Parts: sequence; C-alpha cells; structure tokens
Amino acid sequence: FERTKVFLDTRVLLRTLGYAGNELQAPYVELIDLLYATGARIRCFEETLSEAKTVLEANARDILRGGRSAFGETFAHFDRSRYTSSDVLLLISRIERDMKALRIEVEPRPPHETALTVDESRLEEVLQGVVGYAHEAARLHDLDAIASINTLRRGAAPVMVEDATAVFVTTNTALVAAAFKFVRDPESGVLRQAPLCMGDHTI
Repeated sequence: FERTKVFLDTRVLLRTLGYAGNELQAPYVELIDLLYATGARIRCFEETLSEAKTVLEANARDILRGGRSAFGETFAHFDRSRYTSSDVLLLISRIERDMKALRIEVEPRPPHETALTVDESRLEEVLQGVVGYAHEAARLHDLDAIASINTLRRGAAPVMVEDATAVFVTTNTALVAAAFKFVRDPESGVLRQAPLCMGDHTI
C-alpha cells in the first residue's frame, strides 16, 4: 500500500474514533496501524466528515429528547455510557483533534476532470440496483466518493488494490459488491482494474 490513500466511509470513521465504543474501535485502530506500516495514508473526504458530524448531531438531539435514534451504533454506545447531549456535542467540537491523533487527514474531493471521470450515470445505476438506497443523500455521497477515487487514480488501472493510489473503505457489503460489479467486464467477468471500494474486513 505504499503511497496509497485509504479513504474511510462514515461508519468506519466513527468506529475508528471510538464513538461506537471501545470494542468496535480496537480492530479499526489495529487496521490503521497495519496500513500505516505498509506505507498507506489514511484519509476521509470533507463530505464524509460532515456526514459523521450529522450523525452525532442527530444522536445529541435524540438523547435530549429521551428517545431512540436511527443511528444505532453510536447512539447505543452513548446510551450505555450515559452520555448527555452536551457530551456528544463536545465530541463534535473535537472530532478533528481526535482524527489528528490517529493520523487521519481530511481531504476535499478532487475537482471534476472530464478525461478522468467515470460514467457516473452507469455508476449510479449500478449503485442503486445493488445497494437499493432509500435516501438520495446516501446514494449521492457514495456516488461522489467512488467517482472521486477513480479521479484520484489519474487514469491508471492497477490490478492489485495495494498498487492503487486511492481506495474507499466501507462496512457496506452491498456497496462493495456494486463497486466490484462496476469495474467487472460484463462479458469476460474480469476486473478491468482493482475495485474502487473495498470492505473493511477484506482490505
């Protein structure tokens, strides 16, 4: 993974930071340490950080209301640990500091370049068909993230993911399946390049 930028999705980021509890955090910190040892650099897109903050903000509101949350992992941890709404808001205010401590850097998405742009209509079709998004915002986030990984590869088509300049890592197995389908030749079944997205347990 020398020179590879590994971009974390929202759930991976929240788990790595410990916001879903120590038990879930430990294997991700170990994974990051192993990736760093091989020369990888750990990143997240600005939009992923924004989405993580949105999850935490929703958790803070739900704690204040005394109800349940649609964002179960982090909310369950906060509930078990008896976090107040103010405690969660404090986490939001220091999330960049916590990321820096783990050497996770934030990057903007690369600018749109026609020559390096994937067929986004087909990619979106594949994503929707395989993942079956209920919310447009989630679909667009994943679409933009995967398209950005392709742009960051600068037209290269590495066979092995460890030779790629960038890869997106997610807990979403359906998203991984969609990413594999997108780069697989429909006739031969051969991958045209290393997948743009990998699962957190397979990278």
